[in-house]
Amino acid sequence: MELFEIPVSESPRRLWLKKHRISTHRSDCVPDDEEPWNAWVGDLTEAIEVDSVATGMTEDDALCDLAKMLGIRLWNEVFPDGQCEPHRPNN
Repeated sequence: MELFEIPVSESPRRLWLKKHRISTHRSDCVPDDEEPWNAWVGDLTEAIEVDSVATGMTEDDALCDLAKMLGIRLWNEVFPDGQCEPHRPNN
């Protein structure tokens, strides 16, 4: 028995990925000086053919580059001037 009835909900990030049909992948087969994360929309083969795969050292870096490429805001972007910086809480 649950103490509180709390509906299950997806994170804003997950909803954003689904809305834009974005996928990511980390490759373990790249040299240390190359960016291991990839992000793309829809089918990977088609994204490769039209050169629309973004890369990054982290998954968020790849997502940020893809958002810039597509001209869309991130799930947590609050900057009106188009800066693409994920929100990081102050510790």
